[in-house]
Amino acid sequence: QTDGEGMRIVGLSSSLANARDVAEWFGVPSKSLFNFSPKVRPWPLEIYFQSFDQNNFSARLLAMAKPVYNAVVKHRDGKS
Repeated sequence: QTDGEGMRIVGLSSSLANARDVAEWFGVPSKSLFNFSPKVRPWPLEIYFQSFDQNNFSARLLAMAKPVYNAVVKHRDGKS
């Protein structure tokens, strides 16, 4: 929203380890940054890793497409 003096940016994220860095990049004063502890999450955060060893960018995107889709389908709506 704009109020004549600038623009207000509201950023939301499910997890953000570097919230201060992002806020600094946006030019947000520290008094205007609100970063909540993972302990107040309504749903526990789960992290999944999958590696791809293709060096070529195009080949890596092709290799990632199906596994990423399958991971999203598998873990959507809390289904594991």
